[in-house]
Amino acid sequence: MLWQCVGHHLKANKGDAVSPNNAYITYREKDMLYIGLGSMYKSNLSFRSKVGASLAVMSAVEVLKHHSKHIFEDEDIKKRKIAFRNTIKAITALWGRKVLDHLRKNPFNSSELDVLNADEQVKLSKSAYHAYGANLIFAVIYKNHLLGFSLGEFNIFFSSSSGKMNEIILDVEKNSIVNENVLISIDEAYKKAEIIDTKIDKYDYGIIVTSSCTNASKGVGEQVKSLAKNLYSIYNEKGESSNINDFEMILEKNSSKSRDEDITACLIYK
Repeated sequence: MLWQCVGHHLKANKGDAVSPNNAYITYREKDMLYIGLGSMYKSNLSFRSKVGASLAVMSAVEVLKHHSKHIFEDEDIKKRKIAFRNTIKAITALWGRKVLDHLRKNPFNSSELDVLNADEQVKLSKSAYHAYGANLIFAVIYKNHLLGFSLGEFNIFFSSSSGKMNEIILDVEKNSIVNENVLISIDEAYKKAEIIDTKIDKYDYGIIVTSSCTNASKGVGEQVKSLAKNLYSIYNEKGESSNINDFEMILEKNSSKSRDEDITACLIYK
């Protein structure tokens, strides 16, 4: 049975009502499932982070759809991780080229630059990539094997029908979006990417959750983790068919009413 995925954006209660600040994509090619989520890094310096997140997801799709199967075929886990990190390097390089192309067509304007302080102006003068700084997670599932990476804070949970939730990644301190050092825009970002390489055959479904928040926000990881737990609890009560049909409703209902960041969640199921 092939793994499937459905995703949904949840806008911040006080946010821009026009379009989401996070980007996600699901893409299938035969028995390979691709899942990508990008989220904004809200700061004065990363004033084009929304564009950066979208370009990050696009770059990952373009690179991984050509290299993933070959990487999965290597049974040596050390060699597989080296090959995958080189693939992440190719993704960040492609992202950089897309950013420069976007900047060439859309030069920085005074309304964007005037809000920067002196230190931010110096950073931007050294690297235009800072303006597009964003977080990215991408996962590829092939034959019950998940291979992925994260730059920034993302929560990934998988659960069996028994209801026991298993974290694959939740390291708020190490992969926090309040830390500029883990954005895709930094030099040699691929070296800091957290790699996920695990079998998921014993699970029935999983959730990838991310949010975009201000760089001064605290505890966002716990808020997203709480949301994920609520989703799991309801799914276990309602059963698989309701999981898919009610995904958006459940996400809306169980989010914090005082939430000030966008949330994007993808339900993975088989």
